[in-house]
Amino acid sequence: MENAADALKMAAAVLVFVLALGISISSFSEVRQVSQIILNYNDNEYSYTYIPDERTTTRMVGLETIVPSIYRSYNEKFAIYFYEGDTNRPYTIYKQKDTASSPTEDVNKLDLSKISLANVQERNDFIGCILYGQDYSNFSDMKTKLQQRTPQILLQNEGLYDKINGEVKEMFGIYELQDVSDGIDDSDSAVPDANKTEIRTISYIINPN
Repeated sequence: MENAADALKMAAAVLVFVLALGISISSFSEVRQVSQIILNYNDNEYSYTYIPDERTTTRMVGLETIVPSIYRSYNEKFAIYFYEGDTNRPYTIYKQKDTASSPTEDVNKLDLSKISLANVQERNDFIGCILYGQDYSNFSDMKTKLQQRTPQILLQNEGLYDKINGEVKEMFGIYELQDVSDGIDDSDSAVPDANKTEIRTISYIINPN
């Protein structure tokens, strides 16, 4: 009798174990499915509106859309262009000098992957300077740091928050960029397609006509 009772206990324990294992596997499967759904729907607006001809997809947005786009641009690998009035009038967000003797270049493109920033905090400080200008708490420190680098980056005293007072036209697009290792940023150059990669872009037109 004792052996039979022990056998029943062991059988019950095995049954409970198998049941618990089945529930665990089912739970993990559901968690994986939910995670995948979240990833698929994470900012899905941007996954389907990037198209080859940016002129065909536009909308009016405010700072509540522009600011998150700027912070996401590094991780999601897209570039942002700024214009005023129309796409024929680039809006300068900072200036750049390749060498001390070279002319100053107005820059309307924000591509954080091409700017030498030491870490995440420095990247966030740079974005803060672009958004708030001289009103940003670390503006003076960042201004000094960036002027000491090559190429020099010259920050603007006026930030986007000072410039944007209403809605901005947002335009989506895709352009081809030659592999960075080849040293040429020219989609029209005679470069094999295998050496090119698609880079998403957003253009913001301030005070659109």
